[in-house]
Amino acid sequence: MNDLGRICPESTEEPDGIILGASQRDIHLLAEPEFIDLERESDSGLMDSLVFVDGGNASFLSYGAAVLEVNRVALIRKSLAATKLPGSGVRDSFEPRSEVSYVDTRKELHHFLSLTYISEDRMLKTKFYSDAADSVLPVDWVKRETQHPFSQAQRLGGRARKIAELLFAREAVRSQPPDALVLDGGLGHGNDISELESLRAVFESCDDNGTSLVGVSKRSAIFSGMLPITFAADRAAAAKGLKHYSALVGTAARAGSGSSSALDTKLYVNKFSSAAKKPYLCEVFGELPPAKLYSSLAVMSRGVYSPGYPSGLIEADRLARIDPQIEVRAMKLRLQKESGDLPLIREALAHDMLDIYSGNDPY
Repeated sequence: MNDLGRICPESTEEPDGIILGASQRDIHLLAEPEFIDLERESDSGLMDSLVFVDGGNASFLSYGAAVLEVNRVALIRKSLAATKLPGSGVRDSFEPRSEVSYVDTRKELHHFLSLTYISEDRMLKTKFYSDAADSVLPVDWVKRETQHPFSQAQRLGGRARKIAELLFAREAVRSQPPDALVLDGGLGHGNDISELESLRAVFESCDDNGTSLVGVSKRSAIFSGMLPITFAADRAAAAKGLKHYSALVGTAARAGSGSSSALDTKLYVNKFSSAAKKPYLCEVFGELPPAKLYSSLAVMSRGVYSPGYPSGLIEADRLARIDPQIEVRAMKLRLQKESGDLPLIREALAHDMLDIYSGNDPY
């Protein structure tokens, strides 16, 4: 609560910062998708282990230049194995088949609170609050934010969760390197130096430990002509009679800034199942053979509830979600109880209190 007393209540100007160039996020698309011959490259096999990471956050105070959030990061380790069926040999399959299975080897949930605010000296700050003694979160993460104005607190939301996802992902690679680290979303970053540095650290840790980094985007903002790149590739696949496929569609330069050169990634459009509703964009850093990536994620995309999307990401998303009816409500009630007479809290939660007085439950 003491930290809330030092927040600059009004922030109508942008914090000072360095506007990053766009070169580190440059994307180059191929003229036509290059489809991978999955049958020819079937000897690439499966990955042995993968780690999936996703995070969730929800604010329980959002006012002026401050956001208090409850956050959770989920990490799921999975192991893949090919089993021998009666009367058949052992083989790896690109279209999901029953002889290939996967199991959870470890699940981690990291809970923490965060305060993101603009201080009186015009610095954007994020503080993490966690009871975990071995947490990898910094006590006080302070960096300049760039380019975007932050006069509205809503634009500050999610910063702590995003940075924490990257920090815990880096630690997972360091402690027990998997074949691949799979993140929800692409491998780009916003105009936030802290996010850039955290992302760079994940790239470097993966490179040092022989782990391929994969970002799977549910929705891509990359277009080819008038179509999202995923549907442009899908149209080309349909013309070839392909119901499931992997196609190289371009490259990107990521996580470069100042003296740090950008790192090259490859962009693939993958349709992991013939029953999938849509294909997904996968961005890959590392020497992972595309057929090996495809076959491994295809095995995990057999769910009847969401065919074609890796179950590891579905589970991580489900575990990381914050329940507004329970968790957010509990934190607001605690904040009201423990904040005393702090003007910022009384002002920020005034609407909630009026709802209670009028007999309406704001939650």
